[in-house]
Amino acid sequence: MLLSQFFKNAPDIEIKQLSCDSRMPMEDCIFFCVKGIKDDGHSFVKEAINNGAKVIVYEKAIDTSAPCIYIRVNNVLDALNQIAAKFYNYPGKKMENFVVSGSYGRNSVAFIIKQIIDNYRPCGYIGSYGINYLNTKLLSNEPTLTILENQRHLLMMKESGVEAAVFEATALGLDLKKLDAIYPDAFVYTNTSIFTPDYQKLDQEFANTYIRYLNHFVEPVDVIFNMDDEIYLKVKDALKHNVVTYSLKNEDANFYARDINIMADGTTFILKCYQSTYQVNTNLIGMQNVYNILAAIAALVTRGYPVNEVVALCKNQIPPEGIMDKIDMGQNYHVIVDSCTSYETMSNVLKYARSVVDIKHKIVVLYGMNAYSSKEKRTNFGKLLDMYADIIILTEDDAYEKSVFSISSDIEDGIVDKQAIVIESREDAIYFALELLNQGDMLLCLGKGSEKYMYRSLGKEVYLGDVEITKKYIKKRMEENDEIS
Repeated sequence: MLLSQFFKNAPDIEIKQLSCDSRMPMEDCIFFCVKGIKDDGHSFVKEAINNGAKVIVYEKAIDTSAPCIYIRVNNVLDALNQIAAKFYNYPGKKMENFVVSGSYGRNSVAFIIKQIIDNYRPCGYIGSYGINYLNTKLLSNEPTLTILENQRHLLMMKESGVEAAVFEATALGLDLKKLDAIYPDAFVYTNTSIFTPDYQKLDQEFANTYIRYLNHFVEPVDVIFNMDDEIYLKVKDALKHNVVTYSLKNEDANFYARDINIMADGTTFILKCYQSTYQVNTNLIGMQNVYNILAAIAALVTRGYPVNEVVALCKNQIPPEGIMDKIDMGQNYHVIVDSCTSYETMSNVLKYARSVVDIKHKIVVLYGMNAYSSKEKRTNFGKLLDMYADIIILTEDDAYEKSVFSISSDIEDGIVDKQAIVIESREDAIYFALELLNQGDMLLCLGKGSEKYMYRSLGKEVYLGDVEITKKYIKKRMEENDEIS
């Protein structure tokens, strides 16, 4: 495309690339000076020009003495969204798009929506578990991809025959306008954690994030909101779009779940959908998954998918790896892996375990916290463990250069009635925990979830992952002891 197609009065020079990374080769490229959380592209203009950038788009004063075309705009992110969408031929306007945001539960909701839509037409997923559509599965480093990555992958999906897409979005991602050119048909909000892991904001600031993002769109958006979350009251009157509610507490919600029955191998509840009721059966476990299923149903039914068909398709769902992930190899005890990224998710997992494990059996919890968690947070999580676990094993989880024993000591400050065992190596801790289990007991392997890496003193190291390690030692134990379920 020509530069003049993006900017008025610009010369007719050919543009083949768009970039925000000054380190990359930039033949026939526009470089956008994007300001992120850590780095500011305005500081890397010289490097971008040295790597071949033909055009620099910026918003604050820079040195313009080097030979190049300089274009100053009011907001670089706004310009990048507009130009990226046009450069990739507006793929976001040609698909049905769902955006799921919130502190936790968003990946599960996104997975449920994708799996159900796949029964009707090809659907893609972009989020913390990578990029997934048809036979394509790619890893990603962030839960919300960059503006350019989103446009590029959407175009690839569209050209492959994909007709719908589901995006995960963090509050940080929305503040950085990463999804401003996606054009959602439906937006789903899950909840806000009291300990948001990546972005500390006040409730009203979170509310303002969603209000700005959604009201940015001129075309109507179906907004699916958790009525039980405090943020709902702060946004409901400020949004100019259709707001649909779901709840486990308020019968006036458009989608309401009652008569909830949570079991070790699944969940049932009655769905009240406007004036009708439906029996919902799902293999997903835990109270949080009732919210997740309810949110997905509300989004899909609001978009016109038949409610009876959507409910039926909830029966057999594949959860995201490491999210209430039941490890079942025929052993006679229970093992669940969960990332527990928030206080609320840990509380939900522990309450679930306590509700399904008979009092004569024990709950063993393996857990660790990363080096950047606060002492207050560690102690509060320790208090949770003390309330529900019978045996607590503390271990590593991205300790970096910090001592695992020091981090564990802060967690132990919240543990009063139970004894905690500290085992530095996470793999050794998992092996030890499994050896403690008898028939009917449960191991909760919490913290890492699906992550296949561990940050230690020497940096990022390969880690087999909680799921694979638990499977390895369950198999070993079964072979050695000839155990059966």
